[in-house]
Amino acid sequence: MKKSRQIDLIGLLSAAALGALGCSDRNTVPQRCVDEKQVVVADAECDKAEERRRTSGGAFFYPYRWYYGGQGFGIGQRAVGGNFQAPAGLRPVRAGASSRWGFGSSSRSGIS
Repeated sequence: MKKSRQIDLIGLLSAAALGALGCSDRNTVPQRCVDEKQVVVADAECDKAEERRRTSGGAFFYPYRWYYGGQGFGIGQRAVGGNFQAPAGLRPVRAGASSRWGFGSSSRSGIS
């Protein structure tokens, strides 16, 4: 009986993962906030940076920027293979550690 429960659980988790991947919108690109070393941080840091840039007329340096596409989505991971500008024709979608792009990438829940 124990073996069948394990198989059922594995099947259920596999189906859920495939379903999440299948729901991806092809017209979007994941975006996440990174620091000056391209390490993923909480989205709130980029929100603060944008606000400070807006209120200072762009003169204030704040080391957080949005990063689009590529790999590395969990907080603390290094983002690679993407760009600091969203690809033309794709809608940026925040890909914090709790989103479908962050599936399995971070064990740090509660940080967003």
